[in-house]
Amino acid sequence: MNEFKKKMEAKQKKNGKNEQTGKILDYINESLEE
Repeated sequence: MNEFKKKMEAKQKKNGKNEQTGKILDYINESLEE
């Protein structure tokens, strides 16, 4: 799980511009952790 999260965060930083994607990823991460 953490490896996947790290990859997604790295991708997020590369894209940088897309804040909405970050919010969606946070929501997905919260859902997976429950």
